[in-house]
Amino acid sequence: MMNTNQKLSLLIFLNRKKSSADGKAPVYCRITIAGLKEELSLGYKIVPDHWNVKHKRVSPQHKNAAAINLKIKQTKTSLEHEFLKLQALHDRVTPAMLKAKITPEKVKSQQATDANLPSPVQQNMDISTKVDNLIRECLELDKEERKIKKLIHPAVIEERNFLLAEQKKKLLERAEKAHLEINTILDNKERTKSLLNALDEQLILFVKNVLKANRAATTLRKWIFTKKKICSFVWFRYQKADLWLPDIQLSLATHFYDYLTTHDDCGHNNAVKHIKNTKQALELSVTNGWIIKNPIEKFRCTYIDPEIEPASEWEIITLINAELSGAEDIVRDGFLMECFTGYAYEELNSLRRSDIVIGIDGEKWLRTGRKKTNGTIETVPLLPIALQILDKYKDHPACLYRDKLLPVYSNQYYNKHIKAVGRKLSLNIELHPHRARHIFATTIALDNGMPLPVVGKILGHKSIRTTERYAKVSRLNISRNMRRIKRLLFDEEGKFVGTVWKDDLQEAFRGGL
Repeated sequence: MMNTNQKLSLLIFLNRKKSSADGKAPVYCRITIAGLKEELSLGYKIVPDHWNVKHKRVSPQHKNAAAINLKIKQTKTSLEHEFLKLQALHDRVTPAMLKAKITPEKVKSQQATDANLPSPVQQNMDISTKVDNLIRECLELDKEERKIKKLIHPAVIEERNFLLAEQKKKLLERAEKAHLEINTILDNKERTKSLLNALDEQLILFVKNVLKANRAATTLRKWIFTKKKICSFVWFRYQKADLWLPDIQLSLATHFYDYLTTHDDCGHNNAVKHIKNTKQALELSVTNGWIIKNPIEKFRCTYIDPEIEPASEWEIITLINAELSGAEDIVRDGFLMECFTGYAYEELNSLRRSDIVIGIDGEKWLRTGRKKTNGTIETVPLLPIALQILDKYKDHPACLYRDKLLPVYSNQYYNKHIKAVGRKLSLNIELHPHRARHIFATTIALDNGMPLPVVGKILGHKSIRTTERYAKVSRLNISRNMRRIKRLLFDEEGKFVGTVWKDDLQEAFRGGL
């Protein structure tokens, strides 16, 4: 019969009495039951300065802190489990009985020296380092690709692109090989997988897709931030380098959100995005059979759409008519180009002379690959002001040298100066590159009757829901629709007559009554 009155107490401590000549003391676990004690060595020795007496853990400055702390946790968990089993079989359990359950053979097989980390922990560190190196090389190739786009000489471009393609091919082969090696380790069903494993699996798949031009390198960079923030959070919250997947609960998402918004100064939407990425990595772990269910699946990642005040036509006219010169004039024209085409900064920066084509209406259109939809080719008719801007810069030295349609500055420089232009003109809205797409969607398109699906097509959106986030109902749109309702429902004296009575009058009038 189980004796539930007996209590188990475990104390982790440094046995300084058995310190070696180099000053290192072994880590021990003291088992106490009903006043009786036994001590068990965990197989590690550390200098006393690396021991946290209060938390009974190894301090972070020790090179193998994560491995030793993991062993401490595993030992305590194993002893507590064996204690419950012994209680179910015996009326009285002693520390010697509990210690005997962990046989010397088992202890030896699980122990390691400071120079040799436990296999799972060491492998996780090696895997993460390998993935990080692949990511770094992948982003270097992306940087090289962006440099090539600034060149103009066809022969040089062809040669550099050929070399870049060869480098991508070799890196992809190495990534495939590394992924196969990682899978050989992680496919072991008896091996417990960790949160770091889940993130690295997601990242190496992403690297392969970037190298195949199926995903954007900019999105890969966002995933890197998610991994960094997860690692910082896990250490902040749990004082661990990693978490085992079976130990993760729904509360992890809540604690992660609190950490991001209170300690990391993330806004709500940014925090939710990092949690959404974490959910996606854990969902991949479910697919791989590492865990049965996504532990944070029920956490709702709800975005809060920022209230963006739509620009008025007066503000756009003010911007068009403003007397500007130098850099301010160039960034103003680039911003207006975005406003009247719906293009993003990256697409504006990549426009070449060959991107102007003749559309089905015989007018000039722009053709370019959308960055956010994996290079999907879209064509947009050019409005008169866009044509005027392109004509203005057709002989600009930077455009001639680089075969560009516009002399676009770097994103940082462009962003800085367009904000300065907005302040200089005392506009009621803050100008920034992304604001231009909102202006196109609302002030230029929707306020003038363009259907939402057409707006989404021009903006390069795959989902109409994405377009709805851009499309804000302006006061001008409200005014126009209310005037239409007024004309339909009221007579000239302001009396309500409704649409039915108006239809009857019109029918009677046509019948000669």
